[in-house]
Amino acid sequence: MTETINVSDDRQRVNKFILLLLLAIAMCLGSPAAVIANEFGFVEDDLPIVLSASRLRQTINKSSASVTVLDREIIEASGARSVVDLLSLVPGFQVGRLSNGIPVATYRGQSERFNPRMQLLIDGRPTYVPLYGGIPWGELPLSISEIERVEVIRAPNSATFGPNSFYAVISITTRSPQSDAGWIVEAEAGGNDYISPTLSYFGKWSDIDFRINLKTEQDQGFDGIDDRERAKQAGFRAHKALNNTDTLELATGGIVGGHIERVTVLEPGDLTNYLVATNHYTQMIWERSKSTDESVRLQYYYNYLKLDDRDIREFDLGVVTQNPATLGIPFTVDIDRRAKSTRHEVEFQHNLRVNEDHRVVYGAALRRDTVQGRYIFADFDERSILSQRVFLHSEFQFNDKNTVNSGVLVDHNDLSGVSFSPRVSLIHSLRDNQQLRLGYSRSVRSPLSLEEEGRIEFIYQLPDGNNLTLIDLYDEQTLKPEYIDVVDLGYFFVSSDGSLTFDAKLSHQKLSDQIRTARNENFDEDVIDGEARFFTNRASSTLNSLEFELEYKPTDRSRFRLSYSYAFDENTEFANQMLTPDHTLSLFGQMKLNRGLNLSAEYYYISDWIWDDVSDQSNVNRLDLRVEKTLKLGTVEASLALQGEWRLGTNVDYLERNQIEDLYFAKLTLRF
Repeated sequence: MTETINVSDDRQRVNKFILLLLLAIAMCLGSPAAVIANEFGFVEDDLPIVLSASRLRQTINKSSASVTVLDREIIEASGARSVVDLLSLVPGFQVGRLSNGIPVATYRGQSERFNPRMQLLIDGRPTYVPLYGGIPWGELPLSISEIERVEVIRAPNSATFGPNSFYAVISITTRSPQSDAGWIVEAEAGGNDYISPTLSYFGKWSDIDFRINLKTEQDQGFDGIDDRERAKQAGFRAHKALNNTDTLELATGGIVGGHIERVTVLEPGDLTNYLVATNHYTQMIWERSKSTDESVRLQYYYNYLKLDDRDIREFDLGVVTQNPATLGIPFTVDIDRRAKSTRHEVEFQHNLRVNEDHRVVYGAALRRDTVQGRYIFADFDERSILSQRVFLHSEFQFNDKNTVNSGVLVDHNDLSGVSFSPRVSLIHSLRDNQQLRLGYSRSVRSPLSLEEEGRIEFIYQLPDGNNLTLIDLYDEQTLKPEYIDVVDLGYFFVSSDGSLTFDAKLSHQKLSDQIRTARNENFDEDVIDGEARFFTNRASSTLNSLEFELEYKPTDRSRFRLSYSYAFDENTEFANQMLTPDHTLSLFGQMKLNRGLNLSAEYYYISDWIWDDVSDQSNVNRLDLRVEKTLKLGTVEASLALQGEWRLGTNVDYLERNQIEDLYFAKLTLRF
């Protein structure tokens, strides 16, 4: 077929490009000049500090796992309009939109719309939704302008953050109330009738620093499809220093948004309701910090998600049953997709230095989740899930060359009982500026209430008063947790002046007891087609991958990044399904010119792959360019940014119906 030939040609071109790129990098890192320079003047403290890999402050070269750091400069220069957009800059990440209001992100593929194998934390608060699993990407009460920094742990991390920190963990730090002062007004508009004004205020009342953020957003979505999206959000964060060691923080916020709940259907009259989601949170943190290595932290947070989606539709019985004898007989269906979930959690954490060579962090947490939904459980009962966990991490430096990171988390919950998540890594310094890391980690994903007890049924009400029941999903059996085991070998290099860093990782993963749906074709309870789906532990898979990140800062006014991931030797069943793309590539460049002019560019390429809940092949081949001009107008600092996003060849976003167009945006920012 023609498509197969094109895919092959694309892969050959990309393979040649990657080979040349690897040779160039090897020549650069292996040059004698670089080695000689590394013996003079290298300062490890100049490297980024990561906090989320093990809950210990570690320089990125001695982190217990591979971490990508996106700072505020990159976030602003990228022109990203959502968190999902930012993740395109991370090696191995794929993002897409099933429809405009349904963004999805995954690491190394093998994902669908509701991806229960990722974890996102905002200021240490997990956003995972127990209702359907995964992250509510389209209903996050967070704007890009609030983000100070993003850390992405590109490895399983249940040992640190508990079950469901499975494929990767994204940890977002928002801007502190002390980081700015005054008003910031932003207004962005562009393609697909996108309009988004944002108002922020950084202030101080007595001895309390605070930040307020208000935002609205609307977007008409893909051309030719009614997938409009609307959202209004607000956020508040306050910080108070009690004394020299103790602080209190309070954060609260929420979003009310709506989008067309259009999945894979296209015909007029299909079930494409307008879903309204309400997502809000409250978070309180007390922290006592005696030094960088000794602190106590107590956190409480509350998450709430409510989905409003109900519609009564009329259909033709003959069309639904495909029985000509019943054509023309009308019937109604009450489609009630209303649902809600809550989460309360209290977590204690203690960091301390045992001696000069040994640091530890330990803690415990209690959690209560509730889920409720007629659509997914066929009743209105509220289900409660209690969880308890304890964790311990240790960093021990044997000598100047070798450091061992180890940790374990033990979790108990009402659905799957007790689970253990261990991790260990050995870091060996070849030189001060070069480290090797050998690591092993195991993560757990507990079954969801939907997977254990879910029952999705449609009751068709006939004119004669009788009902017909179509069952789409039923609970069949007790499920086991999923497990993922990963062994990786990492290498980190930094030049003597810190202008060049290179981070590479070769890993092997095995995913066991994967929970997937199967179909029962002889289900007697379904009187319409006799079929229904159920969840079962029915799949396992293996995957190897090579990833690297290269960042080069030739001057303090220019910056270049390259991120690449190559997946290979996936087991045959999953390879044939194309659930993981072979190649994922992103390039980023930024130059700060004179007179407040900034230029930036990004290039994204992802080879063919398929999201697990559709059959269309996705691919990405896109170029973004952005120019920004900043100037002072009296006491006001103003900046205007123009951005273009161009297709380079064929692009398919999740489904072929989602027509990708060249898009243009403008953004005005005022600070006063």
